[in-house]
Amino acid sequence: MTPMDDLYVEGEYARRHPDWHREHSAWKSAQVLTMIRRHRLEPRTVTEVGCGAGGILAALQKELPAGVGFTGYEIAPAALALAQALANPHLRFVQGDFTALQPAPVDLLLTMDVVEHVEDYLGFLRALRPRAAWHVFHLPLDVSLLSLVQPVRLQWARASVGHLHYFTAETALAALAAGGYTVTDWFFTAVELDRPPPAAQHQRLRRLRRLGRRLAPAWTARLLGGFSLLALCRAAPTQYS
Repeated sequence: MTPMDDLYVEGEYARRHPDWHREHSAWKSAQVLTMIRRHRLEPRTVTEVGCGAGGILAALQKELPAGVGFTGYEIAPAALALAQALANPHLRFVQGDFTALQPAPVDLLLTMDVVEHVEDYLGFLRALRPRAAWHVFHLPLDVSLLSLVQPVRLQWARASVGHLHYFTAETALAALAAGGYTVTDWFFTAVELDRPPPAAQHQRLRRLRRLGRRLAPAWTARLLGGFSLLALCRAAPTQYS
């Protein structure tokens, strides 16, 4: 347990975000499902590290075949309490640090918006590597020209949602490679462009990002931010065991 873990375990994060961002769960599940279908994956066991309120796994369970086993691991008691309401015979939730436990390897391991919260993120990536045949990572791309010109955006990412590390698409992919993964496929995601906008959001910026996603998503992510990266990975051949 690190000092930053206290943000989640002691309840401060729950006080800031009592719904644990579950309004985004169905959207995140849809991104994972897109990747699963693009590569015709047929996982029989799916685990999520840092599952929060459990909504991603619950949404995936509705789309994948009956009998697939789902397990979510979460260190925060407040989040786990929300998740347990979704549990059923094929969907269970466990409180604890996944990297400190020794569950059997699974077919598909999801790590959705977690890496940026972990102090030793490379050690974390390496610890996850042998735990699954396939991995899906979702990483926010906080660094852009806009966030460098307006550093309050990066300050907000740390103060409000606990981001310790800030990525571009290039550094996110480099981090996965340094963690011992081969990236099979990846694409940009943008929750704010796919869901109804928050009332306080700058609508002109939203329109520019939406246009940029159609014309040049990589450049739009670099210039205007607002994007994340979803990657499908396998352990690099020399590393996987």
